[in-house]
Amino acid sequence: MPRKDHLDIFLVEDDSFFKEMFSYHFSNMKEVEIHTFDNGEDCITNLFLEPDMVILDYVLNLEDLYALNGLQVLMKVKEFDRKIPVVMISAEGTHDFADKAIDSGADYFIAKDEQAFSKMEKLLEDKLAGF
Repeated sequence: MPRKDHLDIFLVEDDSFFKEMFSYHFSNMKEVEIHTFDNGEDCITNLFLEPDMVILDYVLNLEDLYALNGLQVLMKVKEFDRKIPVVMISAEGTHDFADKAIDSGADYFIAKDEQAFSKMEKLLEDKLAGF
């Protein structure tokens, strides 16, 4: 298989404002291609694209009681391929949320705060360094 010239990052986020801000913030990283999904089901359907990282909102689709939540999507991603790094993000930046995400298989947890983008940028730069 030929070597890719970029990282494919899946962003699963139902907050359109955050999704737009994330895409805009990282648009200058030419080695990174962001694929955005409004829900976990669409992310799971597209795992065959073999993302290099999944950035996943902890709380998804509060209006749809039948939609998968972030932890359920996390488990599906890890069932598909345990090696895909998953970064769980949440506006609920408590230790309980972080512990539950890490215990469920997330590789990282980042609170959606004023440092969120710089932390994600560091993770992407580290991933690119090993690419």
